[in-house]
Amino acid sequence: MEIGDPMTVQTSASVRANFHGIVINPMSDITESRFVALDAMERAEPHVTTLIRLWGIAEQANRMRFFESDLDACLVHFCKVIEQIAITMQPASPEVTEQDIAPLVSDLLHDLQAAKPIAERAKAIESAARRLKELKAQGNRRRLVRSLEILAAEDFLRDGALEVWDLRSSRAGYPSPKSVTDDQVNMARLAAGELLMRYFNWRWAQTPS
Repeated sequence: MEIGDPMTVQTSASVRANFHGIVINPMSDITESRFVALDAMERAEPHVTTLIRLWGIAEQANRMRFFESDLDACLVHFCKVIEQIAITMQPASPEVTEQDIAPLVSDLLHDLQAAKPIAERAKAIESAARRLKELKAQGNRRRLVRSLEILAAEDFLRDGALEVWDLRSSRAGYPSPKSVTDDQVNMARLAAGELLMRYFNWRWAQTPS
């Protein structure tokens, strides 16, 4: 390109910017076509829009990872990518079954009907709410497991993704005397990036050419 030559500007660069801050070298035809497909998917599907943006946010957090205090945030961001892949594949929220919730309701009714002080009955309600939240979290984990099966994730990828999910649930983002490690954040990035590619390859395989 010579000085003064017109420059073609990409009108919607959001997808490219979320994968690469700046695209300098010419892209192959297949890479260009896949970016076009991603642009179309992002415009048409809110879950995909969220997924692509979450990846961009996670990568930005990783580039700004300088201190130990940054590790938790990075792992949480990459775990959100993994979670969003499962949500995008199976948008319906996992339901807590009647069989799962029956013991919780029974215990709560017993505590509320017992001759206990109001403060203790209030604590029983709070405990039931925590248990219900845990049941819902277990449902989200099962949704992730199902998504990994659909994507035919190998054992190392499945185990890595579930470990990231468990770390996020048990340690990252919560007050803890011990932060996650660099290796765990690197594993989270590897698992999220690999699953992101697997997801889009799976989607393109579902679309007739």
